[in-house]
Amino acid sequence: MRLVPSLPATVFGLVLAAPAWFAPAQAQTADWQTFSPPGGGFAVEMPCKSEIKSEEKNGHKRDTALCAFDKAKAGADLVFMVKYERRSEAPGPEAQATLDNVVKAITEGGTLISNNKDDIGGYPARSFVMHDKDKDFYQWRIVVTDKYFVEVLFLGPKDNELGQKYLESFEVN
Repeated sequence: MRLVPSLPATVFGLVLAAPAWFAPAQAQTADWQTFSPPGGGFAVEMPCKSEIKSEEKNGHKRDTALCAFDKAKAGADLVFMVKYERRSEAPGPEAQATLDNVVKAITEGGTLISNNKDDIGGYPARSFVMHDKDKDFYQWRIVVTDKYFVEVLFLGPKDNELGQKYLESFEVN
């Protein structure tokens, strides 16, 4: 089973389109809401109501939940994105190598600042930070579970309080 599609073009295309995808929201009045896919599997607190988009490539459906605050309202552009693809089997011994390859593909062309093996809900995961050539920071948590491959992304200043709360709220259930 193919675990991850071509990530860089897909992910960065969505991130770059985020400000146009949503009407600006006000960071000062963050409206924290729990996002979880139908049937559960994971949950994350998002600071605004997310819009869900679906895409299908090579017979694999990937869903994206996204909310964003624009610079005029938040002092910096902030993007909160969750991408997830359904899986039908428990992660095997190849999961660690797959996660390493995903990190490498996502950070290609950027600078990897930190990369940590993680464990989320007992599943293999990675937490990493990178910046692109424009010095925009991307903070990721990715995990392979028996139900989903999940990417949780925050694009914004590294020390942003909303971004940290969002990333730390991610859990597999």
